[in-house]
Amino acid sequence: MTAAPSRIAIEPDVLIVGAGPAGLAAARALVDAGVPVLVCDDNDQGGGQYFRQLPASFSVCATSRLYRDQPRALQALSVLKHPLVTYWKSTTLWSAGADGEFAYSREGMTGRLKPRQVILATGAHDKASPFPGWTLPGVISAGGCLNLIKGQGIVPGRRVALAGNGPLLLVAAYSLLRAGVKIVAIAEAARTIPMLRHAPGLLASPALLLLGMKYRMAILAAGVKLLTGHAVTQATGDRHVEQIVFAPVGADGMPREAGARTFEVDSLVTGYGLSPSTEFARMMGLDMHFDRVLGGWVPQRSQELETSRAGVFGAGDGCGIGGVELATLEGTRAGLSVARRLGFRIDTQAREADAALARMNKFRRALAAAYLLPTEVQLATADTLVCRCENVTLARVQAAAREFNGDFTRVKSATRIAMGSCQGRNCLGTCAGIVSRECAISLESLVPPRMRPPARPIPLSSLLAETLGPAHEPGIDDGVRREESTLST
Repeated sequence: MTAAPSRIAIEPDVLIVGAGPAGLAAARALVDAGVPVLVCDDNDQGGGQYFRQLPASFSVCATSRLYRDQPRALQALSVLKHPLVTYWKSTTLWSAGADGEFAYSREGMTGRLKPRQVILATGAHDKASPFPGWTLPGVISAGGCLNLIKGQGIVPGRRVALAGNGPLLLVAAYSLLRAGVKIVAIAEAARTIPMLRHAPGLLASPALLLLGMKYRMAILAAGVKLLTGHAVTQATGDRHVEQIVFAPVGADGMPREAGARTFEVDSLVTGYGLSPSTEFARMMGLDMHFDRVLGGWVPQRSQELETSRAGVFGAGDGCGIGGVELATLEGTRAGLSVARRLGFRIDTQAREADAALARMNKFRRALAAAYLLPTEVQLATADTLVCRCENVTLARVQAAAREFNGDFTRVKSATRIAMGSCQGRNCLGTCAGIVSRECAISLESLVPPRMRPPARPIPLSSLLAETLGPAHEPGIDDGVRREESTLST
């Protein structure tokens, strides 16, 4: 399978979107059944965020402390060299239609893919939690910090503080400690982590429970200040973060001035969890629902991991945050489901995968419940930017939410949130919380705006090769349908 001229549709049997743990596991299950697959990924190396690889030009000592989990990564990545796998790296899928057709930009060319079966393994991105000073250089996300370490072998600074909520914060702290970084303090928003209360669920995966304990013990052994029930409320500095303020957080999610502490740092890592990357699921019009445990809006799936559209399956963090082990299991299950759909007998493997998934889902929900905050932390002030791409402040979103009575589509149109280069990956969840609080609408009942192409930045030449036509979606008045350009403004 080779790159096609512009606008020529290629029709693979199976398209896997993403070459992270879920996508790689899905590919392995399919080729083991004898099914050829096309794997598309926008990175120049496979592995996703968890198995992110150093540049090929780097040479690394086998005992390097930054080279964690490499044997497992190489094993997972080996499927990309299988003769039944066509691997398109550095390929940007930028549109997905309700008819199952994908648009791609690759090697200066653009084209269409019309697969018979699709597995969405799109992964996740960091969940933002804006606060005054969060846009300063030196303030980075936990996922960004881990990408620096894994993908470049560098650290964000030498005096680092961390703030956030959830197990990802421990992973980032442990990785920094191994790299020789001085961790000044960690602010965990949860007051207590009731592991004993959730022990039955956590014991469904003893290995992961022990790994988490290992991270925490290493942090305590290093003498790091661990402030529970605290959050970062301010970052200041001259063109770069130099000072940060940690303050207690009340039961209402609001910070308290009493007890606030200031720390000198050269970098701040924030980690308030992850959000599923659902751009293609939303663009295709799949049925979605909001699940706080899973990280936000996720596509509805059957036991076979098929979405509301026949032939479209979802696996991994893009369908609900669960970590690398769950993503791998879901990738395998999705691959087996597609193999069955194509006529292969996989009953025994499917039963085994379902049993393993049941155990891991039990662990996932117990861990999420242990870290769950009674109320979302609210750190932004009126003039804090909540949408960095379009320079939209908290006050502007609040005013629009009131003006349009919580109609999220109208709020987006009026403020231009989620219309910048990130297409809402950084701000959509934050703004949803603002609309929910401002209008007393539950997040479960809030309808997210329709995703518009291009889902990712692409060369203008790729768009110039396209024939643009109208896209139809529900209007904002009386359920009337309206026509809009297929390109977001």
